[in-house]
Amino acid sequence: MLSNFPIDLFDNTFDWPTFGVKLSAKSEAVNQINPTHNTLEFTLAILSTMLNARDAVHLDDPSVTSRTMFVDTTGVKTLDFDITTQQQATLYASGRHGAEKFLDTWNFSRWKTTYSKTVLERAKASLDQ
Repeated sequence: MLSNFPIDLFDNTFDWPTFGVKLSAKSEAVNQINPTHNTLEFTLAILSTMLNARDAVHLDDPSVTSRTMFVDTTGVKTLDFDITTQQQATLYASGRHGAEKFLDTWNFSRWKTTYSKTVLERAKASLDQ
């Protein structure tokens, strides 16, 4: 419920990975810092941590990052509905670049050898609960 990136929720007992698309650069997704200067900013930073900390820990897991495509949103936030045509083109290009980078390096055999057992064991354990 608190995860903005529940990739493991869709893992199952089959021998095929769930892929994820994270709309942030990899460094932003893992190393988000919220500077504060007053009580309101401090409170908002705590809320942000509550919402994003699980995902940050999750993204530290190599079996998750190995099947995640990161798309740098170039500073555009989720609720920025009035972006310019240039920003739209930049986001599109960034998404295309992220997809190409991911697909150029993805190797199913390597993933299966390295991570499938770990991912499948977690999926089976969550089904048993």
